[in-house]
Amino acid sequence: MRHARLLVVAILALSATRLWAQADTPPPSQTQLTVEDVGFDEKGGRFFVSGSAAVADDTVVYANVIFAGVPGQQPVRGPVKEGKFKLEFEPIGERKWVLAGVYRLQAEVRQEDQAPDAQIPAGLVSWKDLQIGAPEKQSEQVAKIKDQLLEFTENCRRLFLDAEGKASYILLGIDRKKKSGKLTDADKAKYLDAWADFAGVERYWLSTYNRVRMGYDDYHNSIYLSYYPNVEQSFRAVLETLEKWFYSYWHDICAALDQPIPQEIQERGQFFDRISVEGSLTTSVNEIYAALQVKSINWHPVSLYDSEDGSIVKNTYTSKTTTFEVARPDDQWDFQILSEDPVLRLKINPHDEIRRARGHAEVEVKDFPDSTGPKDLTDLVEMTAHDRFPSYKKVSGKPISVPDANFPGGSRPGYDLVFQYESNGIKFKARSYELFCGTFKRTYAVVCYGYQDAYAPEFETNFETICKSFKVLKQLLPEDEKK
Repeated sequence: MRHARLLVVAILALSATRLWAQADTPPPSQTQLTVEDVGFDEKGGRFFVSGSAAVADDTVVYANVIFAGVPGQQPVRGPVKEGKFKLEFEPIGERKWVLAGVYRLQAEVRQEDQAPDAQIPAGLVSWKDLQIGAPEKQSEQVAKIKDQLLEFTENCRRLFLDAEGKASYILLGIDRKKKSGKLTDADKAKYLDAWADFAGVERYWLSTYNRVRMGYDDYHNSIYLSYYPNVEQSFRAVLETLEKWFYSYWHDICAALDQPIPQEIQERGQFFDRISVEGSLTTSVNEIYAALQVKSINWHPVSLYDSEDGSIVKNTYTSKTTTFEVARPDDQWDFQILSEDPVLRLKINPHDEIRRARGHAEVEVKDFPDSTGPKDLTDLVEMTAHDRFPSYKKVSGKPISVPDANFPGGSRPGYDLVFQYESNGIKFKARSYELFCGTFKRTYAVVCYGYQDAYAPEFETNFETICKSFKVLKQLLPEDEKK
């Protein structure tokens, strides 16, 4: 998953220290309060406003900065002296950045700011607009902010897809075991461990969620006022609702297994009905897409929910579910069909326990709904490996093309990636042999792992046999491409 980037927006330097007011000021004849001058001291990071008021001395004037219809969080108050007022705002802070655009500085006399017996005429409001930065710079910065907010939203969508795929697959496996009358205590422990390994407090999902949330907080705290305040409000709702939705799966899976929710999860908050929470999540997401004027994206995942099922004839496994075929090197290797992870379908393990500990192969089916072609899939394969494996180091990578009558044109494209990584002090070498689906939104892969010191020649020949035997038997479209 891509990590959220902190958007750095430069304050635009103008030739003058003070930036003067432009149009859109209430006519003086219509009010007893008139804003005459507004500005921004770039060096000091302060807005200021001054004007006249036909009120008694020491009457309090309240002022604020308004941007994109939202007032700032640093209003200022000051007295009228001899019919005049001049107010300086507190500095916006070193970490705050002022975006290019039109800022409205509004002053008013409010009853709540005066002494209890003060007599204040109605309608004492006035403002002036202040342009900071050139309009063309404003357009550039609007586009950057929009892209940043879309990236945050996309990161949340990927988290949604990850959790939905993993949890739904586990729930389906539990349901099928129950219907067959074969859900044992060992099965219960296996399913709960599979979910906990993905969803535990310090595991993948929550760690990634926390990075997205902190990335957004850094972005939000780095700007003074935003072009898209409504989007930011909706995104904050997405973050909060996504976390509630995620925790609801703990309730559903533990209930299906008739197991208590782990104490460390139980202590983190209240559990909600997942369907109703998902409705709220969808509403907030659609508000973001609408406000940013982009096409709405369906957050529901491409389905890999069906449990793996297939047949073994001699040394070849044929999948009925995800329609691939792969051979083991010989009868000294075992096939292990998997049902806890929608991505991981099959393991191919050496018979011997010592050799099994030093290397094995896996078949994975991975969906990338945003991919549009082979270049996208190639980039995503490398990016996923980089994010997934600690101390990742690419050894080689090359496009491949294999004869395949089931693929348009008779040749199926793919990618052959070799890389190194380290886990628990052990150095591994791996090969990810990827074949692409016809819509270029899915890869079928054999991923081979071995200790670096044992990869060649002990496993390399066997891994070559496994990879070369790997086939996609027919075009299997991701669910959303069937419509």
